[in-house]
Amino acid sequence: MRPSQRISSFTPSNTDPRVLERIFVQRQKLLDRIVQQLARSMSTGDKHHFLLIGPRGSGKTHLLTLAHFRLHHHTPSLDDSMRITWLGEDTTITGLIDLALEMANQLAAEYPDEFGTDFPSSV
Repeated sequence: MRPSQRISSFTPSNTDPRVLERIFVQRQKLLDRIVQQLARSMSTGDKHHFLLIGPRGSGKTHLLTLAHFRLHHHTPSLDDSMRITWLGEDTTITGLIDLALEMANQLAAEYPDEFGTDFPSSV
């Protein structure tokens, strides 16, 4: 993710998270809860999952971008236990195998010392 100083209307992940924090409205409690429970999931055996549903432009990616930013920058104690794959907003996933391969590609790109790139040859 390479944030910029401009506000990207359709791709919030391209906007500086500090700018997104300033324009974030109405869902502060939801964001706090998601960050808190994801941090708890990474530091304990108590696992949480979230499914955000809403129409295009309703703020789902904005909220996830802020959750990603807060987890990375405000909870450094989680750095060793947290691996995040950021799938493209327009990435087409047609099945579980496509999802797994896309996640593996992103993990290999983001964390090359930990995840190999030879996994497609074994599929």
